[in-house]
Amino acid sequence: CFAAIAEEAGKLAEAFIRQDFDRVISGARSYATGMEDLGTAAGVPIVTKSHKRIINLAEDMGGAAKPSGAGGGDIAVAFFTNAEAQEAFRVQCLRQELPVLDLKVNAPGLRREEE
Repeated sequence: CFAAIAEEAGKLAEAFIRQDFDRVISGARSYATGMEDLGTAAGVPIVTKSHKRIINLAEDMGGAAKPSGAGGGDIAVAFFTNAEAQEAFRVQCLRQELPVLDLKVNAPGLRREEE
């Protein structure tokens, strides 16, 4: 399971670098499946019921979602190539009481500035 997840993580990173967003979507789906397989093999709920709801909701709207973090319910990350689908996903998550974090890609993080 670890080898499959590591391979998929590499492919997902490469898809981001190439800006192949269709591959990002399919890669996120494969990664989520790999995480679920790992959890099943280990007898640990890495993909929680909330994760599964998020994954299914994202897929229903043409996107993909995968767990992110150490496992066991940290967060999920969703990917979309369509802004309308992304917004519909966000609205549905809020309606289903699934918290949504408003994160931006490449946003500047905490840094030290010299005076």
